[in-house]
Amino acid sequence: MDFAFSEDQQGLVGLCRQMFGELCTPEAIAHLEKSGEPVFQRALWSRMAESELLGINLREDVGGLGLGMVEVCLVHEQAGWVTAPLPLTACLAMGAPAVDRFGSDALRQTLLPAVIRGEHIVCASLGRVRAQQTSEGFTLEGELDCVPWATVATHLVLLAEHGEQTSALCVELAGLSVERQTASNEEPLGRIRFNTYAVPASAVLGELGDGERVASFMRERGQVAQAASILGMAARALRLTAKYATERQQFGRAIGTFQAVGQRAADAFVDVETIRVALWRAAWLLDDGQPASSEVLVAAYWAKEAGNRVVNAAQHIHGGIGFDRDYPLYRYFLGVKTLEQRLGSATSCLSDLGRQLAQE
Repeated sequence: MDFAFSEDQQGLVGLCRQMFGELCTPEAIAHLEKSGEPVFQRALWSRMAESELLGINLREDVGGLGLGMVEVCLVHEQAGWVTAPLPLTACLAMGAPAVDRFGSDALRQTLLPAVIRGEHIVCASLGRVRAQQTSEGFTLEGELDCVPWATVATHLVLLAEHGEQTSALCVELAGLSVERQTASNEEPLGRIRFNTYAVPASAVLGELGDGERVASFMRERGQVAQAASILGMAARALRLTAKYATERQQFGRAIGTFQAVGQRAADAFVDVETIRVALWRAAWLLDDGQPASSEVLVAAYWAKEAGNRVVNAAQHIHGGIGFDRDYPLYRYFLGVKTLEQRLGSATSCLSDLGRQLAQE
């Protein structure tokens, strides 16, 4: 069997590599970090909209390309390679696809074309707020903490608990209190406070009580997309480390020739390739419509566990320069560390996988 990517998929990789390489240089990201504004490469987001990449996995009736998770993950991998500050997982893998899959036709036709044009950004949270049903929809109470990209998003997909049911809603963020927070890798986060915030019934995704189904849909695709981001970051960290180990001299020879360094780098290479295999298996199963919950957890576990080992090895081989903010490696370390705990740690993924296997 031919496991190579198709010509169109390879073209997508080339387009993303060129686009991200031009607009996400270390210097450009450093400039954003010093600006005092949320670290979001808006110029690149607009360029992606012009290239129709923001609707890559949305259905064609709203202007999308109708592709799948494999293509979404190819974009994430290339973004991870340059640590692009973009809401890819929040919008492309979780929020917008959830609206496309479960939203009413009216909601889809109103919101998603604007997402594809780059005018709206849909973020997502698996946290829960309290809700009270009204004659016109819901009123929401409570708060959500550390919601990725909430400070730059226009809409949010969330879970609302009302009575004995949990429903998924797509709400507008205009008019809500969104307090700015920042992750350790400078990614924008937000604390969102709801105070009897009214949401119309048209905001419901799926049927009333479908919240767990929508949450499972978003979690699986978010975990696979994160694995692709970690793959890109880990692979680039390893590339930087290999280059450094061949140039850095100690005792009259390159440090890469020392057995301990070579073995550490070789182990990191094996870890990167393990993430790669597990990731593409899970992404393909999702696109093929086959049960993929176990494979998603395997991919998420390996990305978080092995990705952590790779960036740790990269830092150890580099020594102190790895944390110099004029040298790009620290962004890959912080990027992997930030995603390591999001949507479940490696330990929690392994525990969930064990429970699934025990129930079979």
